[in-house]
Amino acid sequence: MNAAEQRLAEIWLPLLNWRAGFRTVRLLRDLTGSEQWPRDRLEALQKAKLVSLLQAASREVPFYRNGPYRESSPEGSARDILERLPILSRAAIQQAGGDMLNPTCKRVQRSRTGGTTGEPLEIWRDRATAAMGEAALWRGKSWAGIKPWDKAVAVKGFGKGSRLGRLRMRQLNKWVVPAFQPRSEERSKAQDLIRRVRPAVVEGYVTDLLSLAEGQDFSAAQVRAVLTTGEMLYPEQKKILSAAFAAPVFSYYGCNEISSLAYECEHGAKHVVDEHVIMEAVDDAGAAVWDRPGRLLVTDLDNRAMPLIRYELGDRGTLAREICACGRRLLVLSELAGRQQDALCNAAGARLSATFFAGRFRDFRHLGRFQLVQEDAHSVEILHEGAGAPADAEAESIAEEIRQRLGSAMQIRTRRVDQIPLTARGKRLLIRGMKG
Repeated sequence: MNAAEQRLAEIWLPLLNWRAGFRTVRLLRDLTGSEQWPRDRLEALQKAKLVSLLQAASREVPFYRNGPYRESSPEGSARDILERLPILSRAAIQQAGGDMLNPTCKRVQRSRTGGTTGEPLEIWRDRATAAMGEAALWRGKSWAGIKPWDKAVAVKGFGKGSRLGRLRMRQLNKWVVPAFQPRSEERSKAQDLIRRVRPAVVEGYVTDLLSLAEGQDFSAAQVRAVLTTGEMLYPEQKKILSAAFAAPVFSYYGCNEISSLAYECEHGAKHVVDEHVIMEAVDDAGAAVWDRPGRLLVTDLDNRAMPLIRYELGDRGTLAREICACGRRLLVLSELAGRQQDALCNAAGARLSATFFAGRFRDFRHLGRFQLVQEDAHSVEILHEGAGAPADAEAESIAEEIRQRLGSAMQIRTRRVDQIPLTARGKRLLIRGMKG
């Protein structure tokens, strides 16, 4: 990219965000400053935002109008306040339905979660939380040396998207490659794209990036960083990606319900976006734990359209009080466990991640909940709660995708059940694999 193109990109992206009503650029400046704040100042900001959120939620959102939320005391720290409130489960949100929404919020964005660990949720966000999530993403990428307008190849889309959408992405120096491409010719196209575009960053799901990296040398593309998300990244996988792309590898942690949660810095620590969320780790009894694994809870401090207060993510992780060597005072998520997405695999070792199914089939209307059960490398059973011909057709479309991607030799059965079984922790797994 020449100097003129660089300057145009630097102007174009902020302009698009401004036109959309986002204050992303200003928020990014704020976040760049606040990451160096003393810990007590960050915690004071969290408390002020939390108290304001609770007041608004108990006044405007039916779910929060009664009980502990209205009666909550502002005494103590933000964490003291939260510990007096109940944990919010996915099931509670589903049961509450429209009572979770703030009717006074206008111009909200609606999305659905992927549902890799249960039935998808419908999430509503106001513009403030959307802008904050994007600003946190920009800041997190800056720790990897990447600017928002840098060339990027993202391997995490589902389908090609609209022509207008692709044109807009080109204007932003972004190329989106559909995820989970099983055919070698599709992988070759993506590999050729990386070599031709020579992006500053390649990002995507771990499974896809490992597939692209196998047997490849992308050093001539001069990629500056590789960013992974959506799945656990293990040290050996990180080495493979770093060697193939001749670039450092960073991972970041987010969820569809809240977006930005934690980003890896140049010292390898994942920093929580403390200005946007309060993350807690609790034991099975709900008591706070530090420096050892616990159930992760998150409070979104910005979303007034659908407040999520002490929402249980379904993941386990370790929060550390120790300050990172990078000097940032943001809390460190030192370990993330239970984020590994289960996958289907065939006898040749090809894998199809749960993320694929969650993203591709989340808009099914007749199948109900479904689960993929694999007892061996040659067969898969599709359990579902739907009934009738439309449900059967949706189940068959899943079966056909599996055959296309893992081979026609896969034996696939479908079976209707009254209820998809729960795990001991109350989760509905999307994939129940050979390891249980």
